[in-house]
This record gives sequence, structure tokens and C-alpha cells, in this order.
Amino acid sequence: MKKFIYTSAIFGLVEIVLLVILHIFYIRQFYYYDYIEELYKQFGLDYGEEDVHGNDITWAFEKVFEPDGLGALWYSFLSFLCLFFVFIFIFPFTITYLCHIRRKGCCKCKICYGYFTLIFSMVLSAAYIYYASVAKYKIDLSDDEIYGFDDDFNKKTRKNLKFMKIRRIILIVGVCLLYVAYIAHFLLLLLNNKKIVIEQKGTILQNNNVITENNMVNQVQIITTNENRISENK
Repeated sequence: MKKFIYTSAIFGLVEIVLLVILHIFYIRQFYYYDYIEELYKQFGLDYGEEDVHGNDITWAFEKVFEPDGLGALWYSFLSFLCLFFVFIFIFPFTITYLCHIRRKGCCKCKICYGYFTLIFSMVLSAAYIYYASVAKYKIDLSDDEIYGFDDDFNKKTRKNLKFMKIRRIILIVGVCLLYVAYIAHFLLLLLNNKKIVIEQKGTILQNNNVITENNMVNQVQIITTNENRISENK
């Protein structure tokens, strides 16, 4: 039973770690303000001015490398909320199961709570399936348009595009591993709960047997006492 509980705790830890990795690599898309600002300067434009709207090339770059802003802040916040809510469900769920090792009475509500936690986590984490599927790693321009700048800026572009490819792979692989962990955790939970139910029934049966044996001993003592009294009266 302990092996199942420890394994369940490990799954919970793995799920949290994978979610943290997905969150970090998702919001990494919004860390290119300086790079986009430098791109605008290549055209003699000031990115910070309100009346500057760029051109087709700058827009194509921004679809891949989104600079920090209110929109980026909002999407980052939503991603953090997903991570936060999954954590506040998975962590207590893991602690509750670990409590069963020492104090078995704490398992009364864990069966329903465990299923709800994993299903709720799966639903929330579906956002990362979307993030992984729409993650961009290519600029919709010709090579001449992408690398038509000075060597220093072109090196930055190649480096950033390489990272965006790696980012997309990590998001796809990470979300796949996350749902494999969820499913395996759910199956393990089924086995855990089955063992807990059997364990509880065994404990109840054992307690009933002890009570029955105690009652039988008490009855024998009563009968023996009555017989002794009758013998003394004679």
C-alpha cells in the first residue's frame, strides 16, 4: 500500500513540474520587446510611439515574437492561473494520500476528492494543448525579407527562431507527457482506492471479530460466575 501512495505522490510532483515547465516556455514568447524595438529601428521607426504601426515585415515578426504588453501580461496571467489552481488541488490531494500511511482515518473523503482533482486538472491543463498547437516558430516571409538586415540582427533572428522551434517541441512533448502522467495517475488512483476499500473492510471485519470474541468471553464469564453462585448456595 505504501508503494502505491508514494508513487501517487511522485506523479503529483511530476505533474506540477511539467506544468511549471509549460508555463515558463509558453510565456517566453512575450520576452522580445528589445528585439522588436531593434527591428523597428531597422526601418527608422520608434516602436514606443503610439502613432507608429510598423509594416508587413514587422507584423510578421511580431506574430512569432510577441513583445511584452498588456495582451502578453493577460495571457501570462491566465497561464499562471491554470498552474496555480492545479497546484492548490494536486498538492493537498498528495498530502492527503500521504497522511493515509500514518493516520488511516484521513481517507474518508479522499476517493471523491482524488477523482475530482485529476479531472479538474485535466480540464484546466487543456489550455496548454491549445498553446502548444498554435505555437509559432516560422516567420511568414521570404528569406530575403527575414534576413535582409545587418549581420548582427540576422544572427539574433536565427538564434531566436531556433529557440522558438525548441520551445514548440517542448510545449508539445511536455503537454503529451503531462496527460500521460494524468492518465497513469488516474489508473493508479483506481487501484489505490480499491486497496483502501478492501483495507477498510478488513479492519471493520477484524474489529467485529474482536467485539464478537469479547462478547463470547463476557458471556462465558457471566455463565461461570452464575454457576459458582449456585454451587455456593447449595
